[in-house]
Amino acid sequence: MNTSNIIKKIFKTIALIFLILVCFVIIEIVYSGTHTYLGYCWEEGKEDVRYTIEEKRNFAVEHYLEGQSYYDLRQISENKGEQYKVIKYKDINDFYEINPNCCELKASGHEGMPFGFWERVDGVHGIYDIKNTVRYYDDQGVYKEVTSKDNFFVVNNCGEVGYGFF
Repeated sequence: MNTSNIIKKIFKTIALIFLILVCFVIIEIVYSGTHTYLGYCWEEGKEDVRYTIEEKRNFAVEHYLEGQSYYDLRQISENKGEQYKVIKYKDINDFYEINPNCCELKASGHEGMPFGFWERVDGVHGIYDIKNTVRYYDDQGVYKEVTSKDNFFVVNNCGEVGYGFF
């Protein structure tokens, strides 16, 4: 065997190895994209986790409760300069007891636009519109209630919550 045949054989072997690696990468991308599109988590250690709609709703409500003062003050502080005292919910059970129909799962994002393919592959399957009773005392100490609006929480496949919409 001469040197040129050996070099050709080496290049063919390298090309075959490269082609096999590219095929494995494509298969992995298709598999993981399909996996997340179907609602499974992509984080290491959670690959087989698929949260239910109720579990994702609970993640959204827990996130709201963690930042309740901020979210509620956004709802009531239209009259700047006034001081309000928000009445917090004791826990998630208290929240659901007072707001049994609080949380609508929307299959679309901003202004009714459906979530597209890439949002689904990125792990977003819906957005929770949380409408709840905001209870507070105004600057005169008078008890008041309003229903919240535009409280949108996105929960991804891994249970991570973001405020707002796509």
